[in-house]
Amino acid sequence: MTPEQLAEQTNLSKSALGSYEAEDFKDISHYALIKLAKFYGVTIDYLLGLSEMKRHPNADLADMRLSV
Repeated sequence: MTPEQLAEQTNLSKSALGSYEAEDFKDISHYALIKLAKFYGVTIDYLLGLSEMKRHPNADLADMRLSV
């Protein structure tokens, strides 16, 4: 896939995508992280290099300790 195609598919600018690939980029917006994670089908943690897992396993609702 070319940078132009990725930009078109994600609605992110080609220059922004190029800066994310550079080693010296400073910030990436939440919007861009969400768009890229959804496009590639991975978690944001995986994109940021914080996790080796590409997807979170399904958790049992009871384990989440949510109250209504």
